[in-house]
Amino acid sequence: AARRQSGSADRAIMVKTEQLPALVLLVVVALLIALQFLAFFVYKLRKVSNPAATLCGPFQLWVRALVFCPCLIMILGIMLPLSFSVAGIMASGYTVDVNLDFSSYLAAELPHQYVQDVATLVAQEQSDAVDH
Repeated sequence: AARRQSGSADRAIMVKTEQLPALVLLVVVALLIALQFLAFFVYKLRKVSNPAATLCGPFQLWVRALVFCPCLIMILGIMLPLSFSVAGIMASGYTVDVNLDFSSYLAAELPHQYVQDVATLVAQEQSDAVDH
């Protein structure tokens, strides 16, 4: 029963970690749709004041944003990578795991070698348990 509860807890943790990227993707898509509607209304307002106005592309909008709001673009340029860094640090549990076992750096990472290493370890543990 305890093993069954542990398995369900592991699945619950896995579901939570897999739902986070889906939630972030949903927010990004919603933001892009909102920006599309905003661009449409800006175009309509420009068309009212200037009937000869044309629709601006992403490059023109980006250049205007850089020219008229350089501080905002700089802050966004710093905050976006910083938010990814903070998310990564939080996901790692606020620790940095460094492998100091130099002998494992050149170890084979093939599935067959992994099974062989596990079998060797289990045999060694059983041997140690019998000796004690």
